[in-house]
Amino acid sequence: MLALGALISLSPVRAEDAGKAASRREEAALAAVADELHRLARFCESYRAYPEARAELELGLEVDPGSQKLKDELAKLEKTPAKDAKPPASFSQKYEDERKKTHEKCGDLLADWAVLCDKDALSEPYERALGLVQRHFPGEKALARIGGAWFDPYQKLVRKDDVAALDSGSELVSGKWLDKAAVAALDREHATWANPWVISDEAHELKTTLPLRTARRLLAHIGSFRAFFLGKFAGSWDLRRPRGKLPVIVTETQADMKARMDAEAPGARQGTVHGAAHYLFQPHRALSPCFVTFEPAFTNAPPARVSFEQVLIFVRHEVTHQIAIEYSKHDAAQKRDIAHQYWCVEGIANYMQAHAVEKGKWRLTHPREIAMGPGTTPGDFVWCAENASTLPSLEDLFALPRERFASVRDYHMAATVAHFLLDGEDGRYRSAFTRLLETVHKVRDDAKTLDACFAGIDRKKMQEEWRRFLSKIKVD
Repeated sequence: MLALGALISLSPVRAEDAGKAASRREEAALAAVADELHRLARFCESYRAYPEARAELELGLEVDPGSQKLKDELAKLEKTPAKDAKPPASFSQKYEDERKKTHEKCGDLLADWAVLCDKDALSEPYERALGLVQRHFPGEKALARIGGAWFDPYQKLVRKDDVAALDSGSELVSGKWLDKAAVAALDREHATWANPWVISDEAHELKTTLPLRTARRLLAHIGSFRAFFLGKFAGSWDLRRPRGKLPVIVTETQADMKARMDAEAPGARQGTVHGAAHYLFQPHRALSPCFVTFEPAFTNAPPARVSFEQVLIFVRHEVTHQIAIEYSKHDAAQKRDIAHQYWCVEGIANYMQAHAVEKGKWRLTHPREIAMGPGTTPGDFVWCAENASTLPSLEDLFALPRERFASVRDYHMAATVAHFLLDGEDGRYRSAFTRLLETVHKVRDDAKTLDACFAGIDRKKMQEEWRRFLSKIKVD
C-alpha cells in the first residue's frame, strides 16, 4: 500500500503508462481510506460502541469493497456480544470529533487521487473519486481541491474538460468517449430485454431498454437519494447493505412493466399496477426488485406518458420502501408481512418523496400541489395544515389496521405525522419514531410495538404539539 506522501508524489505520466499508474493510485487511495476507517472503527470498539464501529466498517467497504482488513474486522465484530453494550456518556462528543477529523482526512486522500486523475485527463477514475467524496465525505475543502464543473443531469461534478462532450450528447463508456451518434447506435443494440443496458453503483443495479443517458440519470438520482436516506438515519436505525445489488428495472410502457414483473417474479403481481414505480416486496426473497415506468396507470385513467421529474417522485417513494426493507432483512422476521403500525411504512415513504435535490443538497419541500399524471395531487403537509380540523387524532391513526389504511387522507396524514415526529419539537420524538420504523421494517411488529417504542412519552401532550405543528406549516 502507498502512503499519502507516496500517493501525492506520483506525477502525471505518459499516456502509455497512464492506465497502470491510475490503477496503482486508485489502490493506494482506497487502501489509505480503508486504513483510516478501520482505525476509527477500532476507536469505537474501544468504547463498546459497536453500532458505530459497524457503520464505519461498512462505509469503508462501500469505498473499498476488496479490503480484507475491513472484512476481517467486520467478521470479528459479528461475533462480539453487543446486546447490552453501552458506551459511556462521554463517547458521543469524542466520536463526533474523531469522526469529523477522520472523514475529512478520507476526503483529502480521495481528492489527492482525483487531482492526479484530472492532470492525466482520466475521466472515469476521476468520476469515481469525486463520486466517493460527494456521497461519503463531502467536505468543502476536498471538493474545492478537486474542482470540476457541475453536470446537472447526473447531479454531480465532472472534469471541466468533459462538460462540453456531455452537453453534446457524448458519453463515457468503458473508459472511452463516444459521440452522440455512437451512443445512439449502442442504445439501439440495448433496446431489447435480450440485451438491455445494465449499469450499477455500490448498492443498486439498473436494467433498462431505454437510452443510456436516461438510465444514468435515474441511477444517479437513486444513488444520491440512497446516500441521503442512509445518512439521515445513520447510527439510529440498524440499516445494513445486503449482499448483492438491489434491482431496479425501468421500462418505457405500462405493458412492458407488467411483463417484466411477471418475468422477474411470476405470480407476485396482482391486478393493475398504479403509479410510475412499484417495489415488489417478497418476504422470502433477498433483493426484491423495484420497477419503474414512464407510462404509469392512474385510477380511472388509461396509462399516460409522464415527465422524468414526475417519475422521480414515485422512484423516491418506492426506493424508500426498498432500502428500508432490504437493509433491514438481515434481522427481519420473514415469514409474514408487516401487520401493525403500517401507517409509518407509507408515512416515511411519502415524507422522503417530498425531498428535492439541488447540486447534491437535499431539502424537504412543502408544495401545495404535485404534478401526478394528467392532473395534480395535493402536497401532504400543506393539505394537512389546511384541513387540520377534519383530521383524526394521532391515536386514531396509530390504531388504524393495515387493511383499512387506504385513503388519500391516510397517506397525507401519515406523511405529515412522520414529518412531525422527525422534525417537530426540536427532535424530541425522533429516536422513538426511528425505533418504530426499525421494528416495523424488520417485521417484528406486534400489538404492543407502539407503546414499547414510545414508552414514557405523554401522548396527550404529543397530540397538542401535533396541532401546533400543523398550524406552522407553510407553502414553500
